[in-house]
Amino acid sequence: MRRLWLVPVVGAVFAAWSGVTAAADPVGYRLVDRLEVILEKRTYISEIFDSRERSLDRKLVIRCVSGCAKQFAYREDFADAPLAAFRLWDGSDQLITLWTGGTAYWVRIYILGDSGIRKVFDSASKSAPDFAHTPMGDDVVILHHREGEGDTPVTDQVTRGEVWTWNGQVYAPTDKGTK
Repeated sequence: MRRLWLVPVVGAVFAAWSGVTAAADPVGYRLVDRLEVILEKRTYISEIFDSRERSLDRKLVIRCVSGCAKQFAYREDFADAPLAAFRLWDGSDQLITLWTGGTAYWVRIYILGDSGIRKVFDSASKSAPDFAHTPMGDDVVILHHREGEGDTPVTDQVTRGEVWTWNGQVYAPTDKGTK
């Protein structure tokens, strides 16, 4: 079972309802998103915090709260604004986060492991990214870029797709893009 809130929630209320112990919010930050991920016997909590005082200051915290070899947390700071946190399919050990910053959508993907969490993808797209699977079942991220931006009329611009495929360790660029 997974739970996803894309609206502000109060940490204590969530913790009381779900039975999961809430971590203290970082001082000066408020919780804006929380996702619980259950993988077999392991449970992870992903939280995004927003600074109460600085507009371009966010924190991503991913914790293993039960079932892991040891308790641990991954932390990363961003200036980008969070849009979503999700998995492509139930049972996936990949946590996908989608952010917006500047003029791009940022896709950041993390592997939720028994002994740690690692980032396996971090790239941007000018349009909303796509997520798919190859016929062999490999996960794919497609980033879209417009060629001829600026003074070029939109009708003359070409969108180029940049395809990244999961190779078991990281997302690697494929030989072929899409047009």
